[in-house]
Amino acid sequence: MEIVQSVCEEQQEKAEKEIKIDMCLSPAYGTGDIELITIVIQNLITNAIKFSPQKRKIEVRTGTQRDGIFTLILPEKEN
Repeated sequence: MEIVQSVCEEQQEKAEKEIKIDMCLSPAYGTGDIELITIVIQNLITNAIKFSPQKRKIEVRTGTQRDGIFTLILPEKEN
């Protein structure tokens, strides 16, 4: 998803701490309000960065499942 990739790259550049965003983005196409979807993805990624410790990884995945599209944002857990 172009929206997710664009938001991830933008938010990683803006991050005030050392965070790596790994993307595994499968093609996913749908319809909807692009502005609203972008805002939701921005908020989720911003929060994942904000609440992740320094030098951690955030994994972002997209894809399709049944009749819809999904986006997963998975912060790396502490050991």
